[in-house]
Amino acid sequence: MPVTELATLPLAPGVSLADEGFRAKLLRSKIVMENALGIHGRRFAYYQSTEDYDLLYLLGDWQSTGEHWEEFIPSPANQELLELLKHDLDLPGIEMYHVDIPAAEVPTYADTISIGWSQVRQDDQAGFEKKFSRYKEWAKDHFRQGRVPAGGWRIETAEGQQGFEQFVLIGGWEGVDAYLGFAKTESTEGCYHAQEFIESFDVKHGIRIGL
Repeated sequence: MPVTELATLPLAPGVSLADEGFRAKLLRSKIVMENALGIHGRRFAYYQSTEDYDLLYLLGDWQSTGEHWEEFIPSPANQELLELLKHDLDLPGIEMYHVDIPAAEVPTYADTISIGWSQVRQDDQAGFEKKFSRYKEWAKDHFRQGRVPAGGWRIETAEGQQGFEQFVLIGGWEGVDAYLGFAKTESTEGCYHAQEFIESFDVKHGIRIGL
């Protein structure tokens, strides 16, 4: 099953995106991942958090969780990347998991992305999915191609997630203000009444890093 990798990558102290050497390393890692395991054209992109400039997000494209965990992670190519970035990233602080969204549906190349995390009670998954299905159809008619929000369930269990499932919604925007304006519109309320199923919600934003 195709999945999307979502990783949060805290920078090591003193590391900055203004450093051309660091940006060159990110570009190198992006090229390696885009061609991982001999499959060319995978969709990968880095983003800088707008809430914390010392945090990066990575969205990635894998044919399955097994392909990533069992084939790429132990591969020499990945070991090369770990060696390349070991002084630039806070490796113990990295969080990485997969979402059951095919990468082709994710607005990877939007200038700005929103990442929303909804904690949904396991007993309410079916009801939530029904509401989201309606929203998804609505969104296809109201967003430009390449910016249609994509959502799916987190595959690997998060710490403290017992009794809940985490739904991840990734949207594409011209900027954070565009997201905030959209979130306030009545049209959104009319198409996505899922609050009754959500225990808690958080959203962050990232600006795509041009490499």
